[in-house]
Amino acid sequence: MAAGDGSAILDRVKSVLQRHRRSADLDRPPITLTYAQSLDGCIATETGRPTQISNRQTQVLAHQLRPLHDGILVGVTTVLVDNPQLTTRHAPGSHPRPIIVDSRLRTPLDANLIRREDHSVIIATTERASAEQAALLTAAGATVIRLPTTDDDLVDLVALFKRLPELGVNSVMIEGGAQLITSILKARLADQLVLTIAPRFLGGVHAVGSMQQIKPALRPMLKNVCFECLQGDLVAHGEFDWTSK
Repeated sequence: MAAGDGSAILDRVKSVLQRHRRSADLDRPPITLTYAQSLDGCIATETGRPTQISNRQTQVLAHQLRPLHDGILVGVTTVLVDNPQLTTRHAPGSHPRPIIVDSRLRTPLDANLIRREDHSVIIATTERASAEQAALLTAAGATVIRLPTTDDDLVDLVALFKRLPELGVNSVMIEGGAQLITSILKARLADQLVLTIAPRFLGGVHAVGSMQQIKPALRPMLKNVCFECLQGDLVAHGEFDWTSK
């Protein structure tokens, strides 16, 4: 496989976003799911420990993808473990608005996303979350929105994505972690995937959890798949095929 520079992946992501933005059938923002994993499908060596998986070139590609979207979404575990900034510091372009899915409001007041100068972070939580913590986070500059819950007492992602356009977020990039990735796939919410596969084994935390309760014919599949090799990392792009009912 010939080495690439990521431009083919970027062009495909832009094309899918533009097509879905024009679609009258989509009742939510277009969603790009992206993450890096090892050859054995892991995103960390163990729970609670940050793990660098991809190389410098694919990290830059991830930052180039960010300004193509209005918002960038992570789960609260990613905030607690990695304390990310979710900016485009390795590539030109505007910063997407950070969004944290945090059903119990565990986001620390000193998290990088709370301390950002633009005070743009959105925290999606539930009605059961602490009113006191919500007030503290709001005072620190966060926008806290309360949403319905799923049967697992987690934030209802369908309700979240329907709410985001009211906050000026009309396209979303999702960067994980594992629980959020699995929930997105189970709910059939993503439109495209950018997956980086590093040539190593971790034997740790898998990116995607069990889907045994979902019929095999209804499990996620991709179409229009392409691959680029960036300094040894394999980057795959494809569109989700949700035609099976």
